[in-house]
Amino acid sequence: MNKIKIFVASFLISSLAFTQQLPTGNDGSSPDWKRGGNTPFGGVPSNANIFGTFWNSPIYTYTAGVPATKLNGTVSYAVNGFTNPKNGYFLLGINGFLNGGGQALYQNKGAFSLLHLNGSSQVQELGFRPWMKTGITFTDNQDLSYIGLRQVGGVIDLTETVIAWSDNI
Repeated sequence: MNKIKIFVASFLISSLAFTQQLPTGNDGSSPDWKRGGNTPFGGVPSNANIFGTFWNSPIYTYTAGVPATKLNGTVSYAVNGFTNPKNGYFLLGINGFLNGGGQALYQNKGAFSLLHLNGSSQVQELGFRPWMKTGITFTDNQDLSYIGLRQVGGVIDLTETVIAWSDNI
């Protein structure tokens, strides 16, 4: 028992010795990303700590050169023929191809709803409706499902929770 206590104590003490370096800020003279925050040239106060851009550009993250996430800027694009704003929508997952075609999801569109999880290379658009905004869209295996809110009849404070699934056949 004493050996375990000594091992745990030595582990905790040694972990304190190896801490991460403090973030270094960006003084505005360089356009690259800094862990301590990014400020625009002549823009916001020097203590601003943001992750993003000050122009209308999505934020992508890549793993081993492959797209992993896309956070939209101010943008509008069609999904299943419905064109709606998709500002701030977040896409996470595989860079699939839309409806089995040649258009890649990350490069040509992005998230269908506020959070979109894509699990395969074949992305299904069929079944999407313009009210699918505040919720989670799942696309995988040429199917689509949605869990979220739907405003009823354009009436304020009249909302229903929806669980929907669609198939391409």
